[in-house]
Amino acid sequence: MSEKYRLGFLKAARWGMDGQACWRIRQYEINWLETGGLIYHYTSIRGLLGIVNSNGIWASHVAFMNDAQEVIHGRMIAKRIFLEYAKRRASCEFSNILKRAAELIDKNGYPDLYVACFSRDGDSLDLWRGYYQDGTTVAVEFDLERSNPFSVMPVMSLHQVTYGPEAQMRRILLKVKRYEHEFLNDLEFYKNKPLSKRIVNNHLEETAQHLVSNVEFLLPSFKNPAFKSEKEVRLIIHGDHEKHFAARHFRSTPHFLIPYFPTSELLGKDKDGKTWSETHRLPISRIIVGPSPYSKLAIKSIRDFFAARGEEVDVVPSRVPFQSFR
Repeated sequence: MSEKYRLGFLKAARWGMDGQACWRIRQYEINWLETGGLIYHYTSIRGLLGIVNSNGIWASHVAFMNDAQEVIHGRMIAKRIFLEYAKRRASCEFSNILKRAAELIDKNGYPDLYVACFSRDGDSLDLWRGYYQDGTTVAVEFDLERSNPFSVMPVMSLHQVTYGPEAQMRRILLKVKRYEHEFLNDLEFYKNKPLSKRIVNNHLEETAQHLVSNVEFLLPSFKNPAFKSEKEVRLIIHGDHEKHFAARHFRSTPHFLIPYFPTSELLGKDKDGKTWSETHRLPISRIIVGPSPYSKLAIKSIRDFFAARGEEVDVVPSRVPFQSFR
């Protein structure tokens, strides 16, 4: 049965592109989402205890991150790409979509996104320096080959951080091209059909809104190339998916109340009535204990903790000779 109705902006948002012309775009974006292997979350001893006991990670609102200005910078890059690309398009309608997208992304504040940070490097001098405070820091190793509880589409997913404006512009441009491809398919689909012009015009605003929302989802994974050594991977959750979590929580700092979602509170039960957290244990495979004058005792205490839980987790010291203790 042939299609009677077509919504290209939904196909673009859901990877529903067709045709060989878009194979390269699709393949490039998929590569950015592949994160198999090992990733590490740097945290304090208290943070480790919370992660293990709750079986989850906290994803905090992007506006309160230390590098939140990177999101604003990414928005400016996106606006420039929208306007420049609009000048070169043969389709007047898609040019208008891009101009509208530039208006929308310029008006928006911080996107309603929640982020948790990981690295592909489990023993990084830069990260030990950045995370060391008044106590021992650890890097929690997650083996994503064993399982990946952080990728639950479309609610949350892992993204490799893109460093530098050229690579960031390329990712935004590929997103734009995907929407253009689907919109042009819409024009062809509705050509010579009754009310075709009205139907297409009704989709212009929705296409612009969807494009902006999808581009904004990329922005927390954009960082300055000065941080490239961190080899960062980020878990991103859109605030629109709040309904999939038990609640949105708040934690206090000296200046703010920061909203966050615990990944352990993802809703849903299997056929046996077990919750998501019960059926998706975090794949913790190793704990690396950072440089500290108390590292030997810290290692013993962490080993005893996992042994008391009946779990076998390798606990090892960092090999980094960092001795700047406060």
